[in-house]
Amino acid sequence: MSRFGRRAVLAGLALPLTARAQCSLGPLAVVPLQAVEGFPVLAASVHGTPVTFLLDTGAQAHLVLPAAEAVLRLPPMQGTVPLIGTGGAREAPLVVLEGVQLGSVTLAPAPTPVAALPVVPRVSPLLAGLLGAPLLEQFDLEMDVAAGHLGLYPAGGCGGALPALAPRQTVIPLTITPDRQALLEVSIDGQSVIALLDTGSRATLLTQAAADSLGLRSMASANTSRGVDGQSLPVQHTTVGALTVGDDVVRAMPVSISPVDLGPADMLLGLDYLRQRRVFISYVTSRLVIALPGLAASGR
Repeated sequence: MSRFGRRAVLAGLALPLTARAQCSLGPLAVVPLQAVEGFPVLAASVHGTPVTFLLDTGAQAHLVLPAAEAVLRLPPMQGTVPLIGTGGAREAPLVVLEGVQLGSVTLAPAPTPVAALPVVPRVSPLLAGLLGAPLLEQFDLEMDVAAGHLGLYPAGGCGGALPALAPRQTVIPLTITPDRQALLEVSIDGQSVIALLDTGSRATLLTQAAADSLGLRSMASANTSRGVDGQSLPVQHTTVGALTVGDDVVRAMPVSISPVDLGPADMLLGLDYLRQRRVFISYVTSRLVIALPGLAASGR
C-alpha cells in the first residue's frame, strides 16, 4: 500500500469516445536540452535575446540570476520573498520574468526572485536562471537528455492520455505538494522511501536520517553541497544494491548522503538517474512515465 494517496486525475474520461479519437497528443514545442557539467540546460530567449535556463523540477518557482537581470532589464517588483534551500532560507528581491520563449511557446509572466546559485555550468549564451514549478503547471514535459530535447505538451491534453515513449514503459503516481513539488514512492534495496523529482540536483541524494533508517554505510568525503540559501552541508557517498522506480530497476546505483532537510521527502531523485531515461512528467494528471530500457541495458 502506498504511503500517500494515489491521485490519478483523469479529467477526460467522461468525454465521448468520438471526441477522444479526434484528439492527437503531441508537443506544442520541442526545445533543445543538453546536460552541461551535470546540469540540464535549455535553449531559450527573453524578449528576443538568446539565453539559456536550467530546468529544475525541484524548484518551487523560477529564478533569475543577478547578472541576467542587469542584461535583460526585467521589471522590478516591490518586496522580497524567502528563498528556501537545503540548509535554510534567505530573502530575495522580485522581478517579473516575462517574454520567455521556448521554441514556439511563450511562457506566462511570473513574479520571480533574483538570486545567485551556488554552482552554475559554463554555458553560452547567457545563463538567465532556472525554470521550475510554474513551467510544470503550464505544460506536461517530455524530457530526453540523451536525444537532446524537451517537449512541451498541453497540460493534461487529450483527457489525460499518456504518450507512448517506448515499447515498455512504467507509469508512477505523483503527489504534488502545496509547495508545488512532485513526490513519488521508490525503493532502495526493497525498502520504500519518498523521493522528490529533482532535475536540478546533479546527484541522487538521501537525507542522513533516511540513510540511517535504511542501514546504509557511506564513505567519508571532503565534498559539500550547497543550496540556493548558500549554506554548505557535508556529503558522503555510497552505492546501493538496487534503486527501483516503478518497474525500472537500476542496480549498483551511486547515491550521495547529506544531512539535508527535504520536508516530506527522504531523497532527491536527481539528473544522474533522469538523464539515462526518457521521461514524461505531468503535474496536472499527477503521473510520471519512464521509458524502460531493454533487458540487456537494464542489467536484469
